[in-house]
Amino acid sequence: MANNSNAEGLQLFRNTISALTVFFVALPLCLGIALASEVPLMSGLLAGIVGGLVVGALSASPFSIAGPAAGLIAIVLTGVEQLGTFEAFLAACLIAGVFQLVAGYLHVGEVAKLMPMSVIKGMMTAIGLIIISKQIPYLFGFDKAGFNTAVETIMREGRSRLSAMAEVFGQLGDLLTFGALAVGLICLAFLFTANHFQKKSSVTFIQRFPVGLATVALGMVLGLIFASMGDTMMLSTTDLVQLPENIFSNLSSAWVYPDTAAFLNTQTYFVAFTLFLVASLQSLLTVEAIDTMDPLNRKTPLNRELMAQGAGNVVASIVGSLPMTAVIVRATANIDSGATNRTSTMMQGMFLLLGVLFFAPVLNHIPLAALAAILIHIGLRLVDVKYVRGMFKQHFEVSIPYFATVLFSYFMDLLVGIGIGAIISLVFIAYHLFHDAVESETEEDPATGQVSVHVSLPTYMTFMHRARLQGLLKDVPPSSRLVIEGRHVKKMHTEVRHILDDFHVIAGEKNIDYQLKRLNA
Repeated sequence: MANNSNAEGLQLFRNTISALTVFFVALPLCLGIALASEVPLMSGLLAGIVGGLVVGALSASPFSIAGPAAGLIAIVLTGVEQLGTFEAFLAACLIAGVFQLVAGYLHVGEVAKLMPMSVIKGMMTAIGLIIISKQIPYLFGFDKAGFNTAVETIMREGRSRLSAMAEVFGQLGDLLTFGALAVGLICLAFLFTANHFQKKSSVTFIQRFPVGLATVALGMVLGLIFASMGDTMMLSTTDLVQLPENIFSNLSSAWVYPDTAAFLNTQTYFVAFTLFLVASLQSLLTVEAIDTMDPLNRKTPLNRELMAQGAGNVVASIVGSLPMTAVIVRATANIDSGATNRTSTMMQGMFLLLGVLFFAPVLNHIPLAALAAILIHIGLRLVDVKYVRGMFKQHFEVSIPYFATVLFSYFMDLLVGIGIGAIISLVFIAYHLFHDAVESETEEDPATGQVSVHVSLPTYMTFMHRARLQGLLKDVPPSSRLVIEGRHVKKMHTEVRHILDDFHVIAGEKNIDYQLKRLNA
């Protein structure tokens, strides 16, 4: 009995320490992702809370942690723009959550394994590029409203967004806040340096050091230092996080709710489907990756995970938070910190809740530029430069879907990019499936010089094999021998049978010794 109590106490201690570590990692990410999504910062924190308490309670994964994800930033940005308000987007989030619940109930979670890796990598690269481009104004201390207004004004002249942004960057004097610029660049340099040392170090403390939280703390210290240096470097209120400091007496400004009128808008369902597709895919792939790191080799039921994520997104939409997925960064921190089960997941959600309720005045000293540095660093990791470099060495059947996904996702829409990338991959797969399935070998008798062609047919011959078969028959030389082996064929479409039957006439005209063997389909 005592041994069991000691073991349970040790597990509780390890899960508590892990939950605190994940809290330190999640806090700046929740704020940063809300900032990048251009929604109230409170909604990012609420997503972390719901992900920990709701999804953590329903999921069967021992380590997975749900929360706002960098991979959904592009969805939120375009969704809010298309629907007009964040409240309308929350309605789409609720519908997406219901889609996830239904999909999990119908056992479609395994379908995620069918998505080509080149398309998934392309999607993540596009998301990384979108994050980086959206955070540049914050990192350089631009006045966000002034920056967007200037860009949109130039775009009305028929210029592209990239051209407009390049011209606005030349107007640094009117838009730049030097204090914010200094905070952003110093924090970004600190992130790269700290992560470099973490990768190289074998010391456990350095490996587990919460770099994200340290970056936020550094930004706050720099903000205080610059405030003492006068107006030139001082950060204004608009350069800092702005959360309601007395959340108990100001609930109306702390939460927003779904706009029920949006349920009558067909565009809402399109946004919801995009969110459902991307969030589900990211969650399922993340959970599979997390399972490979489990020292006990436990496997998470993917359909149950999908339903847990769906329940979380339904609750998230009701309380006015960002949508969520399983997040690999937080889950990795959870495992590395010694967690043993999902108790740590729920505890870190509780720590986030306590932070929102009682420590908002402290959080309001965080510079937006520091959060932008964290998001840009995440965006660069999503781009995965090493993988991009390797794409140029890959066969075009892998590289074309990848680059198509990146380009169409970045310049048009994430769902459009994923769809086009997947379609291109399917075209290549279908080509090989139906082109290579009909095999052909050609031999020449050294003594007589006669050419023999041997064609093997697959198990199922459909109209998709017609072009390949016709091409092979057309290339059979006159006065040769043709053997078509059909012993594996179980089913053959009528039009393919007609091609084989009609070739008898052509074979006679070309003096071809034509044999059709063992064909019973």
